[in-house]
Amino acid sequence: MRTDEEKTEKMMNERNLMLDLKMKELLSRGEFQNQLEIEVDRLYRLQEIKLYSMRVSSLRSLRDKEKERKMKGDQIMVNTTEHRDEIKDESPSQSPNLEE
Repeated sequence: MRTDEEKTEKMMNERNLMLDLKMKELLSRGEFQNQLEIEVDRLYRLQEIKLYSMRVSSLRSLRDKEKERKMKGDQIMVNTTEHRDEIKDESPSQSPNLEE
């Protein structure tokens, strides 16, 4: 009878050790999962910030708009000057015909 009690006690101790190991493993997995959830949350927030900043950056500043206006104005002046030069080039060729 004593050997049965010892065997039972030994078996109970082994089960307790196994259950303790499983409990530690579950706690470890739970902590790891919690860390992953926090990281996923951070990544989601970063993505939201990125999308927001892309929307904001698509808006041009007043300085950029002014630069664009100046560039368009300069281009118009260059085109006008080129057009005047073309007209001047055509005028002398017509004027000798008139002089003859």
